[in-house]
Amino acid sequence: MGDLVATLSAHLPVMCRYLVSAALYCAYNNLSYVSLAVFDPTTYFMFLQVRLLLTGVVYQCLFDRRLTRTQWGSLLLVTVGCMVQKMELPQETHKPTASPDSSSPNGNLAEGVVVEEEEEESKLLTVGFGLVFILIQVCCSVFAGVYNEKLLKTHGDLHIMAQNAFMYVDSIACNAALLAAFGELSTAFNAEALQSINVRG
Repeated sequence: MGDLVATLSAHLPVMCRYLVSAALYCAYNNLSYVSLAVFDPTTYFMFLQVRLLLTGVVYQCLFDRRLTRTQWGSLLLVTVGCMVQKMELPQETHKPTASPDSSSPNGNLAEGVVVEEEEEESKLLTVGFGLVFILIQVCCSVFAGVYNEKLLKTHGDLHIMAQNAFMYVDSIACNAALLAAFGELSTAFNAEALQSINVRG
């Protein structure tokens, strides 16, 4: 433990750089709950596969290396393959047809159409926000992954375990800050939550 503290103190600037990756992964993990509240898991994971192509773009920018056509073709093939693998075959559903009710006044029918249109617009708006959240997730994942790799290569003289420790410490700090911002810090670190961690360990 003493050696870890000494390493953290000696390489404090490096640990601060890992705050970028930790914050991005923190945002990615927490946004997944928001996205899954909008989309079913199959659709959600299918949209996430776009990060493979975006990784190629960010990799070129950070490492100043051009990917070949073969590499781009491979990324595209893997992306399409992952999307197909996550897709489910559509199942035919037969909606019951409502029998016309001659006793229903025209006013109720018009109100029903208006309510249905409003629900459809609300659903489209929700899906739109969901796609925005997924796009943010994809960007967070891609930038964090490529930036993390750049840090590993830039500080190759520093042991990989020390860099992992930097990432874990920064991740704990970012998640604790997020919980504190939402007023959930006390519930996350209460006796019951800590006991569940001990049981799983």
